[in-house]
Amino acid sequence: MKTAAYLKPAVCGLMLLLSAVYFYLNANKVDVFFSQFNGIVWGEPAPTAQIRIDGKTVWEKPLLSTGYFDATGKLQVHYITLKPALMQQLWRKDKNIQVKFGDDEPVIPRLINHGQVLSADFPFQRVYFIADDQIDQLAAIVLQETRGGENNVECIPPSFCQAINVTSREWGRVEGPYLGTDISQLRRGLPRGRWLNGPTTSITVHSNGHHRVKMLFNVYALMADQQIAISGPSIRTLKQPEVPVNEMHIGIWDLYPRSYIAELDLHAGDNALVFEFSKWPAPLSEDAVPLAALLSGIKIKPLK
Repeated sequence: MKTAAYLKPAVCGLMLLLSAVYFYLNANKVDVFFSQFNGIVWGEPAPTAQIRIDGKTVWEKPLLSTGYFDATGKLQVHYITLKPALMQQLWRKDKNIQVKFGDDEPVIPRLINHGQVLSADFPFQRVYFIADDQIDQLAAIVLQETRGGENNVECIPPSFCQAINVTSREWGRVEGPYLGTDISQLRRGLPRGRWLNGPTTSITVHSNGHHRVKMLFNVYALMADQQIAISGPSIRTLKQPEVPVNEMHIGIWDLYPRSYIAELDLHAGDNALVFEFSKWPAPLSEDAVPLAALLSGIKIKPLK
């Protein structure tokens, strides 16, 4: 009996101790949870999209962030499914049709025919309109738009990209720009770019022959005193940006735009370059990749 009397408090005490150890070891996960929860609760609401015909609102829903973008990366792509009868009114264009986003003024869309689908471009959105009984057509549209925005490397002139190809197995895919209303706090408001990982990210410049080129790397550093070095056997000169630079506070990120200009002597085949970072923010979770910088774009120009 005495043993049983002591056993119950001991077990309870052990459970409390184990709980305390668990929460101590997972404190960072708790912080991330509350950070994301607050982002959802206090985040900016999605704007409401409206379709008006002859001044009457005939369709209305929140315009949620999709994560898809056109090839320029400037327009987020949205898909609006409509009842077939309403879709037919858009096809006929025989009435006063207007589209409105949030508090913006309603505008008359310039509708483009894509077979079973209509589209229109707005200042920040490309919207596809499709009847809800033709939803299977969306898969082809998503694939086309995603392929168009896979790269953020620009050649001057554009034909020079036939001789040069920039790739990496270590950087992230091109994404963004994301709306300020994106449900993910990690993406909310981020500009177009691809993530570079710390401590280093290697890229490969494949050339079809010997070329002397100038390359511009536009990067968003994640820390004000972060040093970024770009090295490689092909680099002849590298111009470092002047610091400090203007800070951009976007979502949970502090971004510091920087530009690096390098002159390279490329040989035929693969030319290796390495981004090396002096420091980077701690990953938001134990299994997350350490993000060091956001590469907004690369421009390549041949030198005579």
